[in-house]
Amino acid sequence: MKKKAKFLSVLTVVMSISLPSFAFANETAATVSEQQQKINAAVEVVVNQDNEPNKEKYSLGIDPIQIDAQLFYDSVAGKAFEELTEDELTKMREINSGIRSYVESLEGNSGVISPLQYQESDLSKGIEGVMNSTSGQLTYGDIAVAFDNANEARDIGTEYARLMGYSVTWDNPADAYRHFAWNYFNTKDMNANKARLIGDNHELALIGAKKAVNYPGSLDDKIGYGLLQAYDVRDKARASSSVFNSNFDNSSVMDLINNSKGRQYALSNYNHVSDAFIAAHLTHKVLIGYPSNVTSSIRTTAWNAFK
Repeated sequence: MKKKAKFLSVLTVVMSISLPSFAFANETAATVSEQQQKINAAVEVVVNQDNEPNKEKYSLGIDPIQIDAQLFYDSVAGKAFEELTEDELTKMREINSGIRSYVESLEGNSGVISPLQYQESDLSKGIEGVMNSTSGQLTYGDIAVAFDNANEARDIGTEYARLMGYSVTWDNPADAYRHFAWNYFNTKDMNANKARLIGDNHELALIGAKKAVNYPGSLDDKIGYGLLQAYDVRDKARASSSVFNSNFDNSSVMDLINNSKGRQYALSNYNHVSDAFIAAHLTHKVLIGYPSNVTSSIRTTAWNAFK
């Protein structure tokens, strides 16, 4: 497992969300000192795993399939799925299948999957893979880095949940740690703009998958349908708070804010993710620990940043 004592200085625009300080509701009875110990211990357990990623992937550039896919999706921008011609549908399936296979080869694995660990569906991962591949800003090396960082953040969140006695790793402080750590790592390894793009695409892909899960057709049809839905939500939500609020549930808003704080603290003088999380969670109390913590004012703040 790669060490995360980063000393990078990143000069870039980052989505920064100012929130009132508040403690995580429903937190266990662990004292602040005990929580600090467990936050540090979760990272130490993961770092000490014998699971060094294949860093050769990190040098991958823009692949021709990305260019082809971006040109195609640009050409159908604004169309509903039902408006695609048969030739466009055939091309879409070919692109989605090719990207899905390529991205799966980059994903890697962080070890044995625990029942505690949060796992996305193949549909949401497929939508996310195409969104990242067609962004025009991310190389396949970047996507490989993001996968390895997601695996590491997932393992940290899982270990923290175990230490804190949580029964799951989503919609709770372990989820906050996972999202915070993923964006912290991505900002350190790439920059905050790429980290934000990857984080936003992740949330949009989950929304697209919800809309596409019952759509008839193959997985690649569902990916195409969900992708167009995700793009539509992205564009309309940037212009309308009502569209944002009707599509981003409290869990999604929680993730957007915790993602943002991971990027923000990566740009500050924190060289270890555990130190950054302790500062954000226990000292400054600016993270969202549960969806029930999301208020209307926090939604407004999140929407203004998402725009």
